[in-house]
Amino acid sequence: MDGKIAQISTEKIAELRSLEREINAKRSNRLSFQVGDRVLVSEGAFTGMRATVHMLSDSERVQLLLDFLGQKSRVTLTADQIRAAA
Repeated sequence: MDGKIAQISTEKIAELRSLEREINAKRSNRLSFQVGDRVLVSEGAFTGMRATVHMLSDSERVQLLLDFLGQKSRVTLTADQIRAAA
């Protein structure tokens, strides 16, 4: 860069800050669940199904026990794919 200081546009900084807020919100969502919580799947193949949080992992994935066709099945989703059940 020939010794010049790089400049970043105000728009790009605003875009990066928005992305940071989105990532932090997803991370916060993951931390709001505990093992045993009842949740509702809000995205993906199991949308609309209720499940129980079985395990939380460090990689921001949540393992659920889902009642599927009369049997308990384990599925792993990201925290942003589930919501607290009402």
